[in-house]
Amino acid sequence: MRPCHHGPLSLSSTVTAMGPRHMPIEEGQFISLWMESLLFGINTILFIICLHILLVSPERSRRKVILATATAMYTLCAAHVVVSFIRGITAFFGSKQGALAYYGQAWVWSNVTKQALHTTNIIIADSLLIYRLYIIWERAYWIVVLPILLLIGSSASSYTATYILACMPPGQSAFDTSVPDFCMMGYAFSFATNIIVTSLIAGRIWWNARQVSNLLGISHGPLRFYIRAITLIVESGAIFSASVLILVVCYSLNLDAQTVFISDSIAQITGIAPTLIIVRAGMGYSVNSDQTNECFTSIRFVRNGTTDTL
Repeated sequence: MRPCHHGPLSLSSTVTAMGPRHMPIEEGQFISLWMESLLFGINTILFIICLHILLVSPERSRRKVILATATAMYTLCAAHVVVSFIRGITAFFGSKQGALAYYGQAWVWSNVTKQALHTTNIIIADSLLIYRLYIIWERAYWIVVLPILLLIGSSASSYTATYILACMPPGQSAFDTSVPDFCMMGYAFSFATNIIVTSLIAGRIWWNARQVSNLLGISHGPLRFYIRAITLIVESGAIFSASVLILVVCYSLNLDAQTVFISDSIAQITGIAPTLIIVRAGMGYSVNSDQTNECFTSIRFVRNGTTDTL
């Protein structure tokens, strides 16, 4: 078992050694900080637009859950990048042992804090995705049973790994603990959640689009609207899933430094992906169950030619 660098929690500082063909871990940490800062800037812009969309919406009273979730996720992303800067400054300018030795201290408070922040953010992001599924499927409880079970598995695995890391005595390597196993389990659960939920959401929208097509014809406006919504959901969900897949590949190939900066990038992507959905939805590129019902109500009205069916 080798040390894990970033499951649903950030374990990049467990790296203490590397082969000669690998990028130096100090370089990986520096690139990680630069990439996370860049993505945090993108995250900030999207969050500002998201606030504008949610606060000026005539339905803002119905969007309190989305607003609270987006705010919480951005706050966690901001805290994560702040802790990353603290770790970078300490490693390169304040550590007498040097950056490599500092980043090898997996038990320090800053590393445990980063892991806890990122774990919580992924759980919130997955919860928001499941909530979206629940709304799209017209609040059908049975459709979210499996995703919730996966979410529980992800939460248990991730927080267990964080707890074990926090209890490590100074000098011990995460290599000698079960942290890597729990870390990868947590990521596997989260990856499965994203794939399954995204597929179910896209499938539901596709089914609605098919019904609209059968009644109104393929060139009708609502059908194109649904197709754009499917594209949005799949693209946004693919951002996180593809990032996790790349991370797992780098981890499997023992590319330690690459795993580090990809993992810290995911800390911001976790917030960017759902915020992007909110922003694009606010610009008219998404769909919800209320719009679906309204569309089919209009369809029934046109077909029957009376108002009796409304």
